[in-house]
Amino acid sequence: MGPMGGLYRLAWMVAVVGGVIAYDFTREGADVYNVPVAQAHEFLKSAGLPDYVLGSEPKTFDVDSRDPRKIVWIVNDGGKEAMRFAALLSPVDAGSTKIRVEVSGPTSGPFGDVQRRLSEYRTIHHLYVIAMKERVAATLEGREFSFVPLIVPTTVATLSRVFGMAASNVLKSATKQDAVRSDRERQSSERAAMR
Repeated sequence: MGPMGGLYRLAWMVAVVGGVIAYDFTREGADVYNVPVAQAHEFLKSAGLPDYVLGSEPKTFDVDSRDPRKIVWIVNDGGKEAMRFAALLSPVDAGSTKIRVEVSGPTSGPFGDVQRRLSEYRTIHHLYVIAMKERVAATLEGREFSFVPLIVPTTVATLSRVFGMAASNVLKSATKQDAVRSDRERQSSERAAMR
């Protein structure tokens, strides 16, 4: 196989991986469950947070279920709000409910602008949405929480952060090298001017 064959394989692999990632992001949309809105609301009031997605230590949280079309899980850390998960419920028919999951964070406070970081790090936001969607599905379907739906989002979020850090280090290194080169040139010019 010549060099073009390897290039075609690489292009094919990038296209497949890109397609899997793009498809995974479409999973953020609403899902329909064969449960009436009132029953879904009642079940979700007692649902917990996604297992291990927010760290290995269990998080404390409050549930706001006053709105019959919405459940909000308020995640606390050290007594302060760190983020929110919300399940928005809308009836499809008498026996079915459409549920959309949202994730948000405070814009100021001890954790800084969490909302900005969620917007900036889209893969992390996506991981949180998919994890909470799995928690909702597991609760409404009466089954255990499964990590299988989180494999792709976790991998993408991890690789995104690793490549982001690597790119940041490359930029820092290039900037430092430019500064050193500029400093050497300035010193060389000064020495030449002294002669």
